[in-house]
Amino acid sequence: MTMTMTTSTTGSTSTTGSRSPATDGHSSNGGASQTLITAAAQVSPRHDLSTSGALIVAGIVLGLGSLVDILVGRGPGFGLTAAFLLACLSMAGWLRIDALAVAALSPPLLFAAAATAITMASGRSQGGRQVGLDVATSLALSAPALYAGTLGALVVVLVRVVRDRLRRPGTRSARGRLS
Repeated sequence: MTMTMTTSTTGSTSTTGSRSPATDGHSSNGGASQTLITAAAQVSPRHDLSTSGALIVAGIVLGLGSLVDILVGRGPGFGLTAAFLLACLSMAGWLRIDALAVAALSPPLLFAAAATAITMASGRSQGGRQVGLDVATSLALSAPALYAGTLGALVVVLVRVVRDRLRRPGTRSARGRLS
């Protein structure tokens, strides 16, 4: 159903409706589905993933990478490293601008949690002290990946913050003038 609104110079509004050939009266919801499709097509991609949503997505990605490493059986390796880098960069890229501190602070914690899960699932460590030592060793041996993921997330966060500050009205532009 197509709605046409006309406004006169006096401010009154009139609405007229007519059936479009696309709906032809056979659809139970009229033009609602056509309106939803049009609205979905006009949605622009935005960075608005919530903190909990980003942590859940990162946990799922790291869980899949950890599962690969558990199946291979060598401890934290390529699966966790690839999943960690993907999770860090995607979290920093899709979080809301006001929640970017989470993207900057959570990568080491996520990596430690995934390394602990791999160590505990491997079944090679008995007792809390040995698990702790194995996790610490895994973190030390995986330090380049840990640093790369954290640094990559920090770079993405800084780029997004600077770009947001430059776009905001009333802030100084690159030339130093108020925009």
